[in-house]
Amino acid sequence: MRVAKGAIVEKSTIRGPAIIGENTKILRAYIGPFSSIGDNVVIENSEVECSVIMDGATVCNLEKRIDRSILGRNVVINQISESPRTHKFILGDQSYVQIMK
Repeated sequence: MRVAKGAIVEKSTIRGPAIIGENTKILRAYIGPFSSIGDNVVIENSEVECSVIMDGATVCNLEKRIDRSILGRNVVINQISESPRTHKFILGDQSYVQIMK
């Protein structure tokens, strides 16, 4: 496991092998094995495993774990519980989204 300079890990579990980038914040989260988390990322109240999260991404308040995924630079995933509960997407070329009930 490698946690880079300036990274903050609070009330979280990291199971290696995993890489946490510079100035990244992991707050009340779980980072599972085979995960690579880029620089300046925020992961809060969420779980990530076997995934690549690129620089500047934000993942907050997810009820389900992100698994075997790749999130590009500056991606934002934030689950809200307010009504109406809708999906809003801005996806680039060759994107793939799978939503399970």
